[in-house]
Amino acid sequence: MLIHNPHNDDEVTLENDPTTPKTVWRIHALTFSERRAVDRRAGPAPLRALAVHGQVHPPRTDAQLAARRRMTKTEKEAEQAQRVAEAQARLDALSVGERVLYDKAADWYADYDLAVCVYGVDAIDGDEQINVESALECMRPVDAVRLVLGELAGKISALSTIDDEKKEPSPSPAG
Repeated sequence: MLIHNPHNDDEVTLENDPTTPKTVWRIHALTFSERRAVDRRAGPAPLRALAVHGQVHPPRTDAQLAARRRMTKTEKEAEQAQRVAEAQARLDALSVGERVLYDKAADWYADYDLAVCVYGVDAIDGDEQINVESALECMRPVDAVRLVLGELAGKISALSTIDDEKKEPSPSPAG
């Protein structure tokens, strides 16, 4: 059993979780070895396919993320609905070959997110014996599984990021 830094552990519920009450996931930041295992499990990244996927779903800029943090819940929902509509329009405009690449990228992202969750989840609703795949098999509606995987993988990955205040050098002398 791996020992994790308690500052990189968390218990979370997910916005996209359709269950009532919401599932409680105990997660941890991935170690170096776990990240390598995720890469092996997900397989090589289909770079051309990911480029097409990125055209359909461009990442938000830092300014957009900052503006989103200041939005109300209603404004966030409206902004998200607009982003979905714009992405759907870009998806509809893809050629048949580009759509095949897009689907390949979506499948790879699902495999990658599942791998992150498999290695990053320590317990589900307090049960350390249940595995992620079994829990997701029971989830209904099935369409929610992909959203839950993406959100959960994002929360696991966020545990590995450095807070802005930690990025700045310490005022104390080195050594």
